[in-house]
Formats: sequence, structure tokens, C-alpha cells
Amino acid sequence: MVEMLFAKADLPRRPPVRRMRVADAGHIPGTKGIRFVCPHCGHDTGWIADEWTITENRRGQPCPACNPQKWKGTDVDIILTVADHEKNGFVALARWPGLAEAEARQMIESMDAQVISDAEPDNATAAFAFILDLWDRGDLVDSGKRLLPLQDAMRIAQEPVSRWLSERPEPDDVLHRAVPALPRFSLPVA
Repeated sequence: MVEMLFAKADLPRRPPVRRMRVADAGHIPGTKGIRFVCPHCGHDTGWIADEWTITENRRGQPCPACNPQKWKGTDVDIILTVADHEKNGFVALARWPGLAEAEARQMIESMDAQVISDAEPDNATAAFAFILDLWDRGDLVDSGKRLLPLQDAMRIAQEPVSRWLSERPEPDDVLHRAVPALPRFSLPVA
């Protein structure tokens, strides 16, 4: 029998990670989608973008309710959305993925601060309006406080905005179109 150098209770050990299991998989607007449910606490992610491999999905994802320390400072996405009032729908045009939430909020606030009051579109009368949304794993967390003029939207996402303006597609027709990811340097830093 081998004598232990330290008592077993004194050995450092990471707490076990409680994982959610796949409840359903399919398509959501712009990408593949997946829904996880935790068998321990019942936490349900709802439909979120599937960004993992099949193997990672089979293993499961850490539950944010059971493992709160794992989710502090998680990455969020900023999405440039256009509200098309004439066609009665929303279209996600561009996204800036993998930002810390505090950083993303500062970037949205910085864009809002640059909007000149006279240039801000009137939501009641404009044919369309752009806004920056904050998304966390498929859930809308917050939106910018100001509508962006066309010039500001073109400055941060010229190609996607130009394509949308030239096509003006029906919002339901582009629901499953992938939203292009843009580099973070195209957004202002506070």
C-alpha cells in the first residue's frame, strides 16, 4: 500500500462541470440552430446558433446556471439590423462576434453618441432604419438607443448595407441567410 503525501481531501480538485444536453437541432434565421437543456437544473437555452462540432454537441455544453463561474465575461455579438418598414420586417446585415459584453456596450454607446440628432431617421416615417443590437448566444440582450443614419451604417458595414440596398429582399426570404462577420476594427472604440 502506498502512503499518500497529502490527505485526499487536501488535494486541489476542480469542481465537476455540469453539462447541458442537446434537446433539438435544426435551422434558425441565418444559420444552423440548436437547443440545449440541463438535466440537473432544467435550464433551457432556447434556440441558439450552433457554433460547435457534432462531437462537442454530443458531449454537451456547460450549463450557465449550474456553472456560473464559467460564464462571467462571456462573448457577445453586435448585430447591425435594418428595420424595413415598407416590407414589415427585420434583416440582420452584419455581425461583430466574440466581444466582451462591456466592450460591446461601449462600442454601441460610442456609435449612438456619434449620431447627429438631425440625421437620425424618424422611426415613424422612414422607409427603413438601422440599429445595433447586442446578442448573447441567440438571445437579444439590448439595442442601441439611437437609430443609425444610412451614412453611419455604410461606414461600419459598407458591403452588407450596399447589398441589402441593391436587393431590398423580403425579410422572410433572407431569414436563413448567413450573417457576415466583420472585423471589430470597423466599429469605433470608446
